[in-house]
Amino acid sequence: MSTVYIDSLDTFCQKYFLDRGIPLSPQDRLLIKPRKTNIDSEIFENLMLYDSVNFKVYGENIPLAYLTTALGVKGIERLIERKSLSFTLWTPNIMMGIDNIDGLIPIMHGRVNSPAHSDPEESITIGLNFISDKLSRKQIKNLTHKIRDSYLIPKEGLESDAAAVALSAYKKNKFKLLGFDTTGLDIYNLNKEQKTKLLNCATTCLEYKFLISQNFISHTNKKLNLLFADSFNSISQNTVRDYYSKITTIENFPDLFSLAKELKDPLKDVAFLRDKKNIKKFRKWITETMEKSDLQEITKLYIDEIQNAKGFFETKKGKVSKSLFMWSVGAGLGSFIGPEGAIIGGAIGASISPLTNVGLDMLDEYMISQMIKGWTPRMLFDELRSLEKNDK
Repeated sequence: MSTVYIDSLDTFCQKYFLDRGIPLSPQDRLLIKPRKTNIDSEIFENLMLYDSVNFKVYGENIPLAYLTTALGVKGIERLIERKSLSFTLWTPNIMMGIDNIDGLIPIMHGRVNSPAHSDPEESITIGLNFISDKLSRKQIKNLTHKIRDSYLIPKEGLESDAAAVALSAYKKNKFKLLGFDTTGLDIYNLNKEQKTKLLNCATTCLEYKFLISQNFISHTNKKLNLLFADSFNSISQNTVRDYYSKITTIENFPDLFSLAKELKDPLKDVAFLRDKKNIKKFRKWITETMEKSDLQEITKLYIDEIQNAKGFFETKKGKVSKSLFMWSVGAGLGSFIGPEGAIIGGAIGASISPLTNVGLDMLDEYMISQMIKGWTPRMLFDELRSLEKNDK
């Protein structure tokens, strides 16, 4: 199962919904609408492309309140029941020492342990209270019971491992990729600005270590992607989204992120839309294709899949079934074509009536052909074009 990790929703919720006594800047107020549109588009894209989506949560699960408002309680329950939605309660932390002390590396680590930051049930209950259209106590209790088992907490010791990785990366100047050139810098004598940069880089290492431990995918955090692209990464650089983007150019269709921006309410029915047969099959196909082919090959593989598709009726077993099916259709038509067919009925009626043969030809042309056709990944785009058309 492919799981994508999203931290941007928590960042958005922390900024706009949690009162920390710091007023929003004029720029943050101005950008709230386009940022929300981007968040919704990102969620839509990931729910459509990946088997499962994991959201980072720091303390109160405000992302859950956001998702419940957007998807509805039934949508959330559907995703949870299908193991398509989970949360990571973020407890590990990397910190920096304020004062420079000879022989003491400034990188430190620890864990938050307040109830909201370490207890899934507290995190869920407090988070759900952020919903403006308040849920009943019974609804909150039921949701809490269903969601708590979908929580992950980073394993103990992850923060100390990340601190060690950060120190190693610092010494090898790996953080230059993230905009922090450590050439010639004495780690025991960094100024405030340099420590801030080191803190940000070390925190990125912490998330990097976590993603590796869970085999999660991330393509929303640019800093993580830079680390993934480096030589010491152990996570595939190419994601489902990369493969999908290649295919959209063939189909001359917008990617899912862009499509979501065109829809009036992209998240309203996405929990149900993602479970449609053609969309589920596409997720399975593209995941399996990724495992056995290179990104540069996806265009050819996609076209081959469409051209060489075989339906059930084209298999050895299916050909027998098709003959029996055609016979039964003829039998059915024979009983409706007129007095002779009605009296004689069944297959005999079908054999003596010229109208029956015409009927069979039409069925072959317009109905049975659809059953004969095998599934192809292009059927995803049929679904999406229908969605786009019906939304207008």
